[in-house]
Amino acid sequence: MSQPVDETEILHPEHELIINGETITVHEFSFREGLDLGPVIAGLLPQLDAVVGDGSDLSGLLDVLYQHPDALEQMLIMATGKDKAWIDGLTAEDGDMLVMLFWSVNAPFFTRRLASRRMQKKAGEKAVRDLRSVKST
Repeated sequence: MSQPVDETEILHPEHELIINGETITVHEFSFREGLDLGPVIAGLLPQLDAVVGDGSDLSGLLDVLYQHPDALEQMLIMATGKDKAWIDGLTAEDGDMLVMLFWSVNAPFFTRRLASRRMQKKAGEKAVRDLRSVKST
């Protein structure tokens, strides 16, 4: 017999990690959090898009995140509910583990953002082509 599906896990997945004996919960960004993060992630989306588009592995994705430390820190604070001082106090190993868990939980959020970005770009290119064809007639 199959187990019932926890719909909240599908809508807002959470995963836990133990750091210094403390259980840290990392959640996927909600719609509102995504809106708040728009300006924060604007600078890293083009780089993520390039890395995802060229089929890079996790290390390529992490390189992009690590090139934007302030944005990454804000996202970790939002995804964990921990404060800046706590994030800043992590060891390199614990920080790396947290970032990898953060990415595994929030990859769908970024995938949707990148897909939307690509669709907007294609729509813009089509609008320019359409405008050019109208002008040439």
